[in-house]
Amino acid sequence: MNQSSSNHDVLQHGVQPPQDQTERDLAVVGLGYVGLPLVREGCRAGLRVVGLDVSDGVIAGLSSGRSHVGDICDADIAAMLAAGFTVTSDEAVLATAETVVICVPTPLDEDG
Repeated sequence: MNQSSSNHDVLQHGVQPPQDQTERDLAVVGLGYVGLPLVREGCRAGLRVVGLDVSDGVIAGLSSGRSHVGDICDADIAAMLAAGFTVTSDEAVLATAETVVICVPTPLDEDG
């Protein structure tokens, strides 16, 4: 998909491209116990990865090199950041990604 058609499609759906026009290979929405390991593997594979999360605490922790997921250590986060991983709550980054993977909780029953 070329970037101009991608931006056109995204603009039709109300998401504006971010000021930072850095193209990413992968955007992961939801940086929990499924999303964060996916980010790690994407970084290990050499992909340009951005993570999107709604939690300011998650964003601050990851940005400063701290993991909140038991299977991912702080050294993993440091390696991901060194590989160019960025984390944000700005959904506009989705306009810069070739692929978007959604990793958010799904309730298993009516009570969650």
